[in-house]
Amino acid sequence: MLRTHGVVLATLIIARCGDPVTAPPAVPAVIFELRVASGAVVEAHASALNARAQPIYYADGCGDEDGIWFEVIGPDGRVVSVTPPGARPVCATRMAMLAPRARLASVLRFDGTLYDRLGEPYTAPPGRYVVIARFRWWPAPEADESVVLEERAVFLWG
Repeated sequence: MLRTHGVVLATLIIARCGDPVTAPPAVPAVIFELRVASGAVVEAHASALNARAQPIYYADGCGDEDGIWFEVIGPDGRVVSVTPPGARPVCATRMAMLAPRARLASVLRFDGTLYDRLGEPYTAPPGRYVVIARFRWWPAPEADESVVLEERAVFLWG
């Protein structure tokens, strides 16, 4: 009888050793967040936090996809301009470093004015708008492949 219990116990221990091991959840390399505060002026706040132990790199300058950039989709499903075209200064893009635990932030403000392709302002129609914030990063300045993070938020206008 004692021998039987010993065999059963040994079998249970061996069976338990074969259970799959649950890995701890993966820590994201970069934490990207977007939040929208509505009022008389809508503010979309986006930030990228480097959660890695090593620095990451991003394009820094005045290009359309430098740093954190925004896109707004209007109630008709089309991209709208919340800033006049050509309003950004012209400057060269360079690779910038974001140190471990450092944060890059950007804010988009929307006061109900949209702009056509010629830069003429017009009043934004009421409805549902979608703000898309994006951030592209590279693990090294000379890396060929990048990671683009995207967050979306909705706000109602009018």
